[in-house]
Amino acid sequence: MKLNGLFSDGAVFQRRINIPVFGRTDPDSKVEITFNGGTYCGLSGVDGSFLIRMKPQEAGGPYTMKVRNARTGDETTVTDILVGEVWLASGQSNMQFTLNNSPDQMADFLNGMKNPDTLRMFSVPRRALTAPENDIPAPDPAQMEYVPGKDDWTDNQPCWLKAEKLPAMKMSAVALWFAAKLRDTLDVPVGIIHSSWGGTIIEAWTSMEMLRTNPYLRAQVQEYEEKMSSGKRWKDIISAKSASADMEVAESVLFDKYCTPNPPDEGSRRGWADLDFDDGAWRKFTVPNSWIATRMAGNG
Repeated sequence: MKLNGLFSDGAVFQRRINIPVFGRTDPDSKVEITFNGGTYCGLSGVDGSFLIRMKPQEAGGPYTMKVRNARTGDETTVTDILVGEVWLASGQSNMQFTLNNSPDQMADFLNGMKNPDTLRMFSVPRRALTAPENDIPAPDPAQMEYVPGKDDWTDNQPCWLKAEKLPAMKMSAVALWFAAKLRDTLDVPVGIIHSSWGGTIIEAWTSMEMLRTNPYLRAQVQEYEEKMSSGKRWKDIISAKSASADMEVAESVLFDKYCTPNPPDEGSRRGWADLDFDDGAWRKFTVPNSWIATRMAGNG
């Protein structure tokens, strides 16, 4: 019996909807779930996968959930579950930006923090693959203890963490502030599923099936898939270093072929970066401000 990684100790379930619980067990088996006084049943498929929906719940907890294979007796237990609001926080570096990257902001958040037990976050590991995954890698217990100076702590630990001082330091700052505001406004537990990756483009988050429907991207997708599946493409990839270097070359070829290049750097040509450049004739502009409102330029 193995539940998807989202259904682990400390999880937060969305209130007022049918709650989906999914995982894998032996094929063609009856699966029973007990949660908050209710029992729910379903069948596993020929590959052992199952999905059972529990009835809507109001905010509360903590609860314990037991999932059992009625045929084999195999079971698993998830503890300390809360029911409340669950939101996905996703994006680029602005969402990935952690609380401890801004000491003043971190101090403000931690000093005003109350009841961190009802504010929890699940950070999805950043993994670039050529096919969709059905599960999330299990956390490494040896890496769960906070080590000062270890920058990737919690970054690749897929588990539910409470917004206590040490975990909160390495959580998404935007997601934490949002979750705290939502929790205090609604007075219910809040769980955030955080999945972001700085610098990624929207195409990287879009399914291949959807990209193929776009006439401007269809040819790029086909060429990308052909390159990724060729034996030559993978022949020399024996380490993360060589894989990274090889990927950069492949990306540059696709960018040069399909993407609109940046315009020439007029500023350098005109000497704007020279130390003795005279900018006395330039208009004054106070920031923050709007280029459009001041009629200086359009968006940029």
